[in-house]
Amino acid sequence: MVEDVNGTLYRIAYRNREAATGFWVLNVSLGVMLFITVILLWFIGSKIIKPFSRFTELPYEIAKGNLTTPLVAEKSRFFGKFLWGMEMLRENLEVNNGEFYLSEAMQDIQRYYKDKLSLQHTEFVMEGMTDCLVKGDKERVIEVLQNIMENAIKYGDGRQITIAFSEEEDCRLVSVVNTGSSIPEAELVHIFDSFYRGSNADHVKGSGLGLYICRSLMHRMDGEVFAEQSEDGFLVTVVIRKAG
Repeated sequence: MVEDVNGTLYRIAYRNREAATGFWVLNVSLGVMLFITVILLWFIGSKIIKPFSRFTELPYEIAKGNLTTPLVAEKSRFFGKFLWGMEMLRENLEVNNGEFYLSEAMQDIQRYYKDKLSLQHTEFVMEGMTDCLVKGDKERVIEVLQNIMENAIKYGDGRQITIAFSEEEDCRLVSVVNTGSSIPEAELVHIFDSFYRGSNADHVKGSGLGLYICRSLMHRMDGEVFAEQSEDGFLVTVVIRKAG
């Protein structure tokens, strides 16, 4: 606006203080957001992405059988527990092979699960067996059977779990059968894969490593483990080599 004062023209301009203040606040806010974003990206890169890139090959190396090199400890709260678990897995897969009587392992299994399944009102049947000397690490065989028994408890219907015995050439076969569990035929070939969880595991907690570890352990003892559907339910069989 122009004003004439005593023959002199003056231009009067009005400033919108609210608009100027709002513009300043917007700039400051954007600057703060940019700063926070940069800090966040730095944190993610240095604390998560960079350490993770060092660990991506660990499961693959362990799966290949590289068990001799201890894992480097990581203090990060994001990966400390992961590395601790991988180290436990590595140690778990190391097997001291020898010879032991099969009855020694089966007595431990029967002693533990007889009471546990009784409390859960699940019938537990262990068929008769002829004892024999077998190859492997007794403690690891017990771990394998415990893992399979726990799966039978989690995925079965709770009516009955049976342990049966048979022989095939120079091997002794120990089969765990649980009632009420079924799995699509197409999934059977994958249940021993690492981190694989079947369609019947949606509401059951687990890592998908149990049966993978079982098979890895048995391979290191020159044995095997396989699964199949049976008329009585779901069956997992552990193949243990006889000694001598």
